[in-house]
Parts: sequence; C-alpha cells; structure tokens
Amino acid sequence: MDLREAAEALGVHYQTAYAWVREGTLPARKVGRGYEVGDAGVQALAARRRQGHEPPRPIHVRDWPAQAQALYAAITQGEETRARHQVERLASGVRVVDLCEQVIAPALRRVGDEWAAGRVSIAQEHRASAICERLLASQTRQPAGRPRGTAVVAPRPANGTACRRSWPPPAFARTAGSSITWPAICPSRRSPGSPAGSAPTSSCCHPP
Repeated sequence: MDLREAAEALGVHYQTAYAWVREGTLPARKVGRGYEVGDAGVQALAARRRQGHEPPRPIHVRDWPAQAQALYAAITQGEETRARHQVERLASGVRVVDLCEQVIAPALRRVGDEWAAGRVSIAQEHRASAICERLLASQTRQPAGRPRGTAVVAPRPANGTACRRSWPPPAFARTAGSSITWPAICPSRRSPGSPAGSAPTSSCCHPP
C-alpha cells in the first residue's frame, strides 16, 4: 500500500505517517516520489498503538562529535559492553544510517588515523572494527517480505586491486539490508567473532 493508504489504516494524518517513516518507526520503501508500506509493518505499528505504546520519539543529539569520541574510547579499550550500551541508547531514537555516519564511522576513522600514527596497535584496530561491526549488526535486520535478489557491495579498486580491508562496504550492506528487500552482502573476509556461516564482511578501517 502507499503511504496515504497506510495513514488511513492507522487512523492518522498523512504527515504523521510520513514523520514515522522518516524516523524509522514505520518501515517503508521509497518508490518514485512516494513510499510503499508493507501490510506487516502497518499491522505491527497499529498493534503497538492499541497496546498504548506510542512510537518512540526521536532523540535530538546536540553533540555528535562527543558521541563519536565516547565510542572511540570504548572500542579502543575493548569495552564492548560500554559501547553497546551507548549505541543502544542512541538507536532508540535515531536512524541507523545517522548512527553509522555520525558516530561509528568517525570513531573508526580516528582509529585508522591513530593506527597510521603508531598510537594504536593493529590488534586494537582489528578489535575496534569487529566490535563496531557487531554493534551495527545488532541494530539492523532484514525487513519482512520475499527477497527480490541479492545486492553485492564491495570497495572500489585501489592501485589495480580490490581493497578487502575497509569499513564502508559492510556498513552500507548492513544499513541497506535493513531498509530494502534485497539482502546486501560484502564479499570480503569475516570479522573476528562472526558466527560460522555468516556473510563475509571486512574487519579493518585503515586505508589500503
């Protein structure tokens, strides 16, 4: 159904349904100039509203750099539990793509810079990347519906060879796979701690 039909089914104004889509509360897929909403997503949201649970309000983050700094400190020290608590708190009110762009990516970029300067060991870098990949995986899921195909994401070639050691491809695969009905995978090596049989992803963040 389109977004206007979804709004009618939920008994709300179109702009309210649109805001829920922008916040990630109502799963939807962009089609042309509008949105397509699945019956399952509408029914799930309607059920939550009947139970008296209003959709979560978006969190206004005043200082994104401070959030990235806090995550950097946690992942370089190997404190995955502290990092997970921070990400879960933010994820309750911000979009996964914003979490990735504003917090996880800057933290990992700094890890890479510090590694290049010799202030972070390669072991710390690998561990930080693996932690972030698990955090991101915990906040994304494949939407309901029959997959229409598989989207394969990979880094651009560097110096004539494909770079297999970068963060953007698995990050994009996670975020894209949570909003489209095409499973998105990154065909590079698995990160440390990945379950057996899981889709391969990269686990480093320093430049090739």
